[in-house]
Amino acid sequence: MDTKKDLILKELFKKHLKSINKVSFTRREVEIMSCMAHAILNTYLICRALNLKNRNIEEHIANIRRKLNVSSRSEVILFIKKSKES
Repeated sequence: MDTKKDLILKELFKKHLKSINKVSFTRREVEIMSCMAHAILNTYLICRALNLKNRNIEEHIANIRRKLNVSSRSEVILFIKKSKES
C-alpha cells in the first residue's frame, strides 16, 4: 500500500513528466529536481530528504545535466523555473 508520501511523489512525477519540455526524466531525477527547485541544493540535504547515498545523488544530477545539456546546477534550476512558466 502506498503511503501519503509515495502518492505525493507519484503525482509530482506525473505532473512534472508531462511539463518538462519534452525531456524524459526518471522518477528519482524528478524528485531531485523538485528538491533543487525548493532550494535544497546541498547534496547532503538531498540525501537526507530522499534517503539516498551521496554518490547516487551526484550520478542523478550528472544525468539530469547531461539530458539538459547544461554544465551547472544553476542551469538546471533555471530550466525548472522556465518549465514552470510554460
